[in-house]
Amino acid sequence: MNTLLRSSILALGFASFASQAESPVLPRAVTVDLRGGFTGFDEVTYKAFREKAGEMLAQGLVDHFVTKIRGLEGGGVYCLELAPAYEDVSLLLEPLRALDPQSETVFYDVQPSVGCFEP
Repeated sequence: MNTLLRSSILALGFASFASQAESPVLPRAVTVDLRGGFTGFDEVTYKAFREKAGEMLAQGLVDHFVTKIRGLEGGGVYCLELAPAYEDVSLLLEPLRALDPQSETVFYDVQPSVGCFEP
């Protein structure tokens, strides 16, 4: 009987571990890469990004806003993470991707990510 109890406990533990391993990690944040270069920097797009990020923070849509890299010439790499009340990362992706960078911007990219504090 003792062996049966141990086997049941191990089976339940393994089933629990297997179900956790199968659940996908959904993106809860977006990473925005906005950088200039030697040819100049798109100040208009940078200001539009800051305005949009501020609106998202004020609305309670964004819970964390993290500057990951600060560019010397302007811009940088930023992360915006959804507030716990929201699940759909497209609420962040679509408005940020809709920004229209000027030709002077060397690089502007918006991608989903797991979270702002992930390595």
